[in-house]
Amino acid sequence: MDDCFDFFLLEDLETLESIERRSVFIPEHRNNDLDELDEDDFRRRYRFYKGTIETLVELLRTKLDSATGRNHALTAAEKVLAAVRFFAFGNRQINVGDLHSISQPSTSRAITEVARALAELRPQYIDLPQTEDQRMQVSFIHVQ
Repeated sequence: MDDCFDFFLLEDLETLESIERRSVFIPEHRNNDLDELDEDDFRRRYRFYKGTIETLVELLRTKLDSATGRNHALTAAEKVLAAVRFFAFGNRQINVGDLHSISQPSTSRAITEVARALAELRPQYIDLPQTEDQRMQVSFIHVQ
């Protein structure tokens, strides 16, 4: 029985060795829709104005920029554009990645990073009522 098992292991090993590793696609240039699209086309594709996205990139840059440029790391702008496109249309990550010349796993990481960075900003931009009096005041304002 052990001889049979060794034969299958050897056969599997030979098969694995014969399989070529998939080459990694590294684009020479990624499109930057902030630079390449006019305002109308940009708004149709991202549902935001360019200026809004540029402000968002600057706001999140310290959280999103890679510490090194190794492995063709995505810039903060590339991460934000991929994430906003995903948020805007709910496309599959592989489709968003294809549009931005980014792999699906990198697209997933970018979306997660941007979502976390935005969530960390929540206290600065969203103020929820904490007490019952504050909740009543807010609900009273909306009823009138």
